[in-house]
Amino acid sequence: KERLQQLKFDKELLAIAASNLIITPKVQLSFSHDEISEIREIVKERFKPDILAIDPLRNIFSSEYGNENDNSAMLFFLQKTLEKLRNVINPDAGIVLTHHTKKLSKKMLEEDPFQGLSGAGSLRGFYTTGMVMFSQDEGSTVRQIVFELRNGERVPSKVVDKINGSWQLVEQLRF
Repeated sequence: KERLQQLKFDKELLAIAASNLIITPKVQLSFSHDEISEIREIVKERFKPDILAIDPLRNIFSSEYGNENDNSAMLFFLQKTLEKLRNVINPDAGIVLTHHTKKLSKKMLEEDPFQGLSGAGSLRGFYTTGMVMFSQDEGSTVRQIVFELRNGERVPSKVVDKINGSWQLVEQLRF
């Protein structure tokens, strides 16, 4: 919520968001059966969402499933928890997960930035589209975004920078 407040949105967009966005408080959720039922009831009162966004995944990954770096534990969690949440809210909804990466060498970032995801194998098998945003230079505000699609045409990598509180496209990389 704090990050959203820092972004500069026009009033028209804020009005649209007010009736189409639910933001939960910054809390640890385990998405237990009771929590999923409570979320379902809150959502039913407002609207049927097309997108469920989890930011960050680490905050809802329950240790009862194991270590988030364990591919089997991550896959079990994704199937038993996130799929269950989607099915009770809107089986056709898309899921957007944000997940922090582990440190990778520049060479690994260039070769396959998706290996930086904790539980990478399971996550890559779960999603239909992946995006990794990273900085080549920690002192720079410029970020590169790389895409991985299971279906559809390849999306070129992009370079963005945060200018006046808003992300701006700086360059679209060719392959």
